[in-house]
Amino acid sequence: MNDAVNDVDRRGQAYALLGAVQATVVATMTVVALPLPAIGRELGLDPAAAALVGVAYALAFGVLLPVGGRLVDRFGARPLLVVGLAAFAGASIAAALAAGFATLTIARLGQGAGAALIAPAALAAVRLRTARGAQPKVAAAWGGLSVLGAIAGALLPGAVDDWVSWRWCFAPAVLVSAAALHLAPRLVSDPQRGRGRGRAPRPVAYLADRRRVLGLLAIGLCATGAALAGLLLVAALPADRLVPALLPGVAALVLAGYLARRPLAARVPARRDAAPALLTAGLASGAAGLLLLSRVGPDTGYVTVVLPGLVLLGAGLALVFAAGTVLALAGVPVHRSGLAGGAFNGALALGVIAGLAFAGGASGTAAATAGVGAAFALLAMLTPLAAPPRVRIARFDVALNHNSRDVWPLHTRP
Repeated sequence: MNDAVNDVDRRGQAYALLGAVQATVVATMTVVALPLPAIGRELGLDPAAAALVGVAYALAFGVLLPVGGRLVDRFGARPLLVVGLAAFAGASIAAALAAGFATLTIARLGQGAGAALIAPAALAAVRLRTARGAQPKVAAAWGGLSVLGAIAGALLPGAVDDWVSWRWCFAPAVLVSAAALHLAPRLVSDPQRGRGRGRAPRPVAYLADRRRVLGLLAIGLCATGAALAGLLLVAALPADRLVPALLPGVAALVLAGYLARRPLAARVPARRDAAPALLTAGLASGAAGLLLLSRVGPDTGYVTVVLPGLVLLGAGLALVFAAGTVLALAGVPVHRSGLAGGAFNGALALGVIAGLAFAGGASGTAAATAGVGAAFALLAMLTPLAAPPRVRIARFDVALNHNSRDVWPLHTRP
């Protein structure tokens, strides 16, 4: 009895630890966006150098995630998590102490490289501790943690910069990494470690399922829209009003994410259509929010445009990230979670990079935001493709390691 209680307690502590790690990894991706002008002035950076500092983390993260995911599936979640955390903590300290462009850029690349191991390892560790019936609920919560992390990364520098240097924005990454390094050996286990060893699975097998592809597309598109909307609001709103102005959108995001977990956790067959339906609703809400926010300017009314746009976008992001994560992990064996985690976080990173790349002055960013809003609406029309097929397509059943226990049924019901 006591052993069972202790196991439940350890599971809860592991969830809290790994959730904090995931949120921190995503938050650190966007943490320099707001103070970038101040960083440029202090370090004497030209616009091109400042832009590279802004995207260095996301570039390394996105490019190395497939490698990180395959390594996690081959060698286990815990050792790769520890290695990634050590690299992430060291690079974060280097970024905080950076005296010039080269040091800061290399440190940001190092953060991204460490995160490329952490993110798939954390997701794999969570799924290994979760019963099969609870997997969709955990996936929905994981998507919510990711979007909350991105928002925290955007808002934290606004509060910190008023009191201390931008360098303190890297403090959460150092503190969370240090705590995780201390606790991971006790809380993170690999009960199936070694099951996936040998030749790693090919990513093409993962992408052969249209549900997963649609989930990843929605996550990447949401990250793009959120990045563009954030840039618009930073340019249009005074710095001292930015954080209070965004709070209603954050509240809508938290509430919608909480409400989305129940239908996604329902038993089959009720769960079968919940993710596509929530994805459609989220994309529609996000489209309306982005189209409203694309009209934001210095003289735009907050109550008539900014507030409803933020609420609609916040609710839409929560629903899309929750449902999209469930779809992105649909049918993935637990011992292949590293590859799935790499794909999920890769879509997120590439979306942020795309949002920064599409931005171009006030009018260019507004036009790009409206364009992404239209893409939201178009993708909402395609969500029926995410419904699980009624007929099993045998030719897509992949024996990843030529082993019967490794069969990956890509077109099966949840």
